[in-house]
Amino acid sequence: MKVVVFALICAALGGAGDPPPSGEMSSDEFVEWHAHEAAGWSALGRGHADVAEREFRVAVRIAQPHGAKDPRLLARTYNSLAWALHVQGRDEDALPLAEWALVVREARNGPKSEQVSETLYVLAMVENALQRPDLAEARLARVLTIQEGKQGRESYRVAGALVDLAVAQIERRKYGSARASLERVLAMPTSAVDSGDVLRVLANVG
Repeated sequence: MKVVVFALICAALGGAGDPPPSGEMSSDEFVEWHAHEAAGWSALGRGHADVAEREFRVAVRIAQPHGAKDPRLLARTYNSLAWALHVQGRDEDALPLAEWALVVREARNGPKSEQVSETLYVLAMVENALQRPDLAEARLARVLTIQEGKQGRESYRVAGALVDLAVAQIERRKYGSARASLERVLAMPTSAVDSGDVLRVLANVG
């Protein structure tokens, strides 16, 4: 079972920017990198994950020579590429990219940063697809903590994290925890998560 909250993906995965790296990357290279990164997310939004993968791989090639001095842009594009691979069902290929991105982002951006939240979310979806709901649940619990700290307890990002957390909890037959997560979303005065989606997940709670 898998529920993907599209608003969370668009806002979280494409939302946390990284500055141009210090050192050797020229402004022209940065503009080219950014163009391919943006084109990849545009392709994902149109449902063309294969096109997105090609765009992200070009962005990786641009960022790689500068990764030793400042790996932030490379980590961002590895994160994006991991998502494109996940969407195509290639989670074994996605996993090491997202794991590397997480290590870099925790070191460079901080363990409670938006960038870390992005990559934890990608890893959670990948690990859930690989039938590792315990790891997925742990990642999503961290996403929830980060988003609560940044957005408050009733934001659409928190709502999205709660729905996906509930899915991982259902996979582990932690029905009481899943129900509590979903009921919290339903109690929110405003939410980007459709209440119908939440109720459909709630129907799977034993």
